[in-house]
Amino acid sequence: MAPFFLTDAPDLVIFDCDGVLVDSERPMHEVLRTELAACGVEVSLDDCIANFTGRSIESVMDAATQMGAELPAGWKRNLYEKVHARLRARVDLMPGVKETIRCLNARQIRFCVASNGSVAKMELMLSQHGLWDTFRDVCFSAQSLGVAKPDPGLLEHAIRAMGGAANPVVVEDSPVGLQGAIAASIPCILVGNDPPVGDFPAGSYRTLNSLNQLSLMISTLAKAN
Repeated sequence: MAPFFLTDAPDLVIFDCDGVLVDSERPMHEVLRTELAACGVEVSLDDCIANFTGRSIESVMDAATQMGAELPAGWKRNLYEKVHARLRARVDLMPGVKETIRCLNARQIRFCVASNGSVAKMELMLSQHGLWDTFRDVCFSAQSLGVAKPDPGLLEHAIRAMGGAANPVVVEDSPVGLQGAIAASIPCILVGNDPPVGDFPAGSYRTLNSLNQLSLMISTLAKAN
């Protein structure tokens, strides 16, 4: 992959959902940690977040089994019910989300969501902040499509469904999402203060503290061109 130098504003921004648009990672993993403990696997919350963020539920279940968990029939359904109940109580937006959407709309830059989570979970969270109508028709779920990050197929499907893109950018918060972007040969912006854990090609990503910085970057690039 070429070094990450944005010389033009992107023509499509592909957001992850959990940890990028909504601050859902910690509450989801609090539930997951409790459910794993009930199945014989003790893991700290920090390790749970580090090991499972961005992964599909099937990948999480495979890893949990390898760690010695005895997952009963219906475990996935039960986990979903408890996660949804926790998120239904309240989930906050990540900083800068609405400002970034306004920036993209003002610049006529298309955007969508590609997530390993379900459409139902995205609706549950985004509707709390009046954003479901904004994303309703541009939400692409691994659970609906049958292909999950880090497989590039999810991002590739999103680009096709959006009518193609010459200069797309992916916005992620996890190594799994970054792996998917690299596999799809799309530059990736990681939102968060910490560099990703793993051996990733130089120039394949750029780290920003928040989406507010993304808005500033896009505005600057758009004005320069």
